[in-house]
Amino acid sequence: MNLSFLNDTRPQRTAGFSLKPLRLACALLGGCAALSTPGLAGDASKSAAPLETAPAIWEKPAWMTDLSVRVGESYDSNIYLSGAAPEYYPKTIPAGDVATTNKPSWVTTVSPKIGVDFAKLLGSDSVVKLFTVGYAPDIVVFHEASSETYTAHRITTGFKAKADNVTVNLDNAFTYLNGSDDGLIYPAGSSSFVNGTVRERREQWQERLKTSVKVDLGPVFVRPAFSLLYYDLATNFKNVAGYTNYVDRYDANGGVDLGYNVTKNVAFTVGYRYGTQYQQAVPFDLAQINAGNDYQRVLFGVEGSPLGWLKIEAAVGPQFTTYNGNRPYNGGVTADGRIDQNTEDVYAEASVTMALTSADALVFKYKRWNWVSSTGKNAYVDTLYDASYRHQFTPALQWEVGLRAGQADYNPSAYRNDWDYTVSTGFRYAFTKNLSLDVSYAFDKGDNAEDNVTVIGPTREFERSIVSTGVTWKF
Repeated sequence: MNLSFLNDTRPQRTAGFSLKPLRLACALLGGCAALSTPGLAGDASKSAAPLETAPAIWEKPAWMTDLSVRVGESYDSNIYLSGAAPEYYPKTIPAGDVATTNKPSWVTTVSPKIGVDFAKLLGSDSVVKLFTVGYAPDIVVFHEASSETYTAHRITTGFKAKADNVTVNLDNAFTYLNGSDDGLIYPAGSSSFVNGTVRERREQWQERLKTSVKVDLGPVFVRPAFSLLYYDLATNFKNVAGYTNYVDRYDANGGVDLGYNVTKNVAFTVGYRYGTQYQQAVPFDLAQINAGNDYQRVLFGVEGSPLGWLKIEAAVGPQFTTYNGNRPYNGGVTADGRIDQNTEDVYAEASVTMALTSADALVFKYKRWNWVSSTGKNAYVDTLYDASYRHQFTPALQWEVGLRAGQADYNPSAYRNDWDYTVSTGFRYAFTKNLSLDVSYAFDKGDNAEDNVTVIGPTREFERSIVSTGVTWKF
């Protein structure tokens, strides 16, 4: 395959409607409390209870919510999460462009954080109860693969105001990621979870916004709400077999919840959402296939703390989707090979937190929703199962273990049903109220659950281990 004719110029992106003004506004807002990437090296903000054995060198003011820095080192046994054996490599592709299997690397991470709460400067009588702004960059260096090195700039904002019976909430997270503007080549394809991991190291910006206004009317409340999830990918398009082209996409929805407080701490809700999803078509795809759609959801939920040690937030209900683009097709699914343009499915999201004792906490999370892929054309059902347990042995020593399973089910639009299983564990020890050390290990296993493995190929399956340690200095 002759690569000298590749055109690396990325064309101008267009969407169903322009979000550029919103992009600028959101960049100014930032996001909710300082983000911590769900990485395997650990989150310094979850450090063990501080010791009082030594006085702090400097006490930060009350309005400064966070001021810290973590320096970590980890060893990743398979940075590309690739299962491609050498026989799958086209001989004409330079070795550096191919995501080779079991490529290891040492990874250095530097993560400073700063956060402020302007509401604490306004006094307790102010209607503004929370107004946080945080900046938490991650500087990540892959020593054996410079193309994977990146810097993620994370700006976060949280806002809450309450006047009489009206409460306004806003959580926003803006990320600008400065990384490579080229994708990788997976000769026989890759798992959805591979694409997602590698994509998060590429040039892009992301926006996550949730806002609501709650009006209490006695035991009943009304809550209009809006949310936005936006990805602007800035990698180059290439018409090369096996090359990963990343496309822009977003999900925006709005609606209203009606709630009834059955007790002081528990409410039942029924809600409605109307939303739209955009998926950019790959420019050299003459058919301009994409899975852009409009959808409607009816949601039944429960939220609150029925017991002092138990907190629940859950919503579930039917979703009705209408695809408005040239949705992809697969021969044999229907008489003419085209997938049904109108689909029905179930949306569900839940979080359960249990404070079992003063030293033990257990958290379960679940989400199932329909989303459009970042590599173009397809839609899929995205499902997450997550459980974590934390135990505080002493005020200084904390242990945590986690189990996670994710599923990306592309049927019937493609012969793909990707799974990713993760087991992780780690310890954190606080030497003083300022200084702590964390050590962790995680194991990832990718699996293809599609029966037709001759079509999908074995290269979508992978294994990866990450061992990491880090030191956090927190004022």
